[in-house]
Amino acid sequence: MSPTVESFRRSWRGSAAILVDCHLTIAASSSLAEALFPALRPGDNLARQVFLGAGPGRAPLCARDASAQVVAMLHASVGKNDKELRPIVGELSALSRGFSTAWANDAESPSPTGALRWRHPSAGAMALRYELVGVAGSDDMVILWRGGDDAAVGALESLATGM
Repeated sequence: MSPTVESFRRSWRGSAAILVDCHLTIAASSSLAEALFPALRPGDNLARQVFLGAGPGRAPLCARDASAQVVAMLHASVGKNDKELRPIVGELSALSRGFSTAWANDAESPSPTGALRWRHPSAGAMALRYELVGVAGSDDMVILWRGGDDAAVGALESLATGM
């Protein structure tokens, strides 16, 4: 494990946090984020997961709730190493009608906070809230997840206890 990833995991211990680059490729995630989102791993691209799923036969991850935010975040990254962005946008445009339609429309600015519904394989359905936190001196950001209601807070506590 690289020193950067180790430092990230130590800093966000006890929180569900994912570090992504400007094109939404996951650089690191906390233990609780890995328990909350078992399909998301470092090196995966969050936009691909949201629109295409985590492999053959897998459903997209909460695409309905997260799609507008993901497209807005990718639009905001245009001009930041477009050589890495082009293949992501090309693949998503070719394989996801929802993405291609959203990408072609004027995107809103990414919202620094939001909510979505998530169905965890063992903890069940939960309402989650997220916050985007910029990383000083880079285009990276941390996506910090919290329970959106008492049931979700309890589910996150149970996941944290079970790690």
